[in-house]
Amino acid sequence: MRKATSRCWGSERELCYATTMPTIADQRAIRECSKLPFCYLCGNPLKRSERTRDHVPPKAIFAEEDRGVNPLILPAHPQCNTGQSVGDEVIGQLVAIAHGKLPKPGKTKLKFGAIVDDSGKPSHEFLTGHDLRPLIWRFIKGFHAALYREPLVVNGRANVHMPFPEGKQLLNGRVEFSEVLPQQRLITEEIKKNRLVGNLDSVRCFNDQCVYECVWVSDDSGQTLCMFALRLYDWEKLADRQNFTPRGCVGLYSPATGKPRTSTRGTSLIFPVSGEPLDPYDEDP
Repeated sequence: MRKATSRCWGSERELCYATTMPTIADQRAIRECSKLPFCYLCGNPLKRSERTRDHVPPKAIFAEEDRGVNPLILPAHPQCNTGQSVGDEVIGQLVAIAHGKLPKPGKTKLKFGAIVDDSGKPSHEFLTGHDLRPLIWRFIKGFHAALYREPLVVNGRANVHMPFPEGKQLLNGRVEFSEVLPQQRLITEEIKKNRLVGNLDSVRCFNDQCVYECVWVSDDSGQTLCMFALRLYDWEKLADRQNFTPRGCVGLYSPATGKPRTSTRGTSLIFPVSGEPLDPYDEDP
């Protein structure tokens, strides 16, 4: 865990919130995460006899040369860590495309449909039949546990926005795409703004091919929220960036236990940020 430098934005109280910024990026910090006394998935205490080790995200997602470089491994109950293999394979094969590895013929878990144009001919392919959100939330629970040494129990408000356009297929073969929500822009702006002032909690693992960053804010009602961004390789570039606004994976959640003691509060400074408005990792030089 790294001490923050003496950056202060605003009041003395804000300085108190920003005196530590949890950062997990080197071998020592990552190794400490494997010693958590609780299961990162269910949050219950672990006995020595019932511990298993889980790679977060699954190591199968990553290229061979990245799997052994600072992998994040967290403790879990064996029973909590079962039944995920198919989902792991799906997201693993999807992300593998981002680092140039295509699934072997006959081994793919990815299912694709096609968008038809006005003439009824297929124009674009899309991934279908898989809800990746539960897998992403499992990763988020792991990052939260690693950063703050406490399990994550979400208190109602939570959402994750995938780095691809989303929609539902209609009976006529067309796809009705979901609207971009205002909170996607807000989260992206908050992440970019706090990155510029060095004010993010972060996890960097698997040879820096998995990057998770987050910051803590309060909404208009006073509810504590964690806003986060997740990048696996450059998976956002798998999306159609010509016909749709480029976007990254962002989200938010409100823990039942409130803001963790060591978490970083977002800056109160107001200033513009550059780059694509929905992609937290796209910034103009």
